[in-house]
Amino acid sequence: MHDGIISEQVSFDFSGKVVIITGAARGIGRAMVKAFVDSGARVLVADRDAEGLSETCALFGEEVAAVVGDISTVEGAKAIVDEAVNRFGGVDVCVNNAAVAPHTALLEERAEVWDRVYAVNCRGTFLMTQTAARAMIGGGKGGGSSTSHQPQPRGVHREARPTHPAGPPLRPSPGWRPSSWRPTAYWSTL
Repeated sequence: MHDGIISEQVSFDFSGKVVIITGAARGIGRAMVKAFVDSGARVLVADRDAEGLSETCALFGEEVAAVVGDISTVEGAKAIVDEAVNRFGGVDVCVNNAAVAPHTALLEERAEVWDRVYAVNCRGTFLMTQTAARAMIGGGKGGGSSTSHQPQPRGVHREARPTHPAGPPLRPSPGWRPSSWRPTAYWSTL
């Protein structure tokens, strides 16, 4: 404890694991790439920003590969997951970090901006999680998916809840063994 702040160093071993991180061209995404690489993982990074992805990859060598893609489309999510499978032999973890946020006051915001926010933050998270889960199950792994926005403690078991309150409850699929569920957040104890 230092100045009333409790800190704890936690380390994980991701040796031999393949991790997809979306929104990895800068900031939290890039920091997560470092954490996973330092823990032994091979990482497939994805973003719409090719220059930022290039900078991220340059920091970490051959343990990191990049895909420029749009997670808000079925084709984009599939291309990202397919590259992880083709390059590294599978997927163990998918971190849904990509997000966009409006920077205008509610009364001045345009509907087109909100459409993009929803497409990336909600639909993109769903598409990446679904596509990665299919690859994990197909590879006999089970695996996990998480967002950086709502990390979950390990070992917490909850019934799945919809991302949107009006949506139907989400249920784990056969072969998909979650250890915790929250709206748009899932963490597996690999």
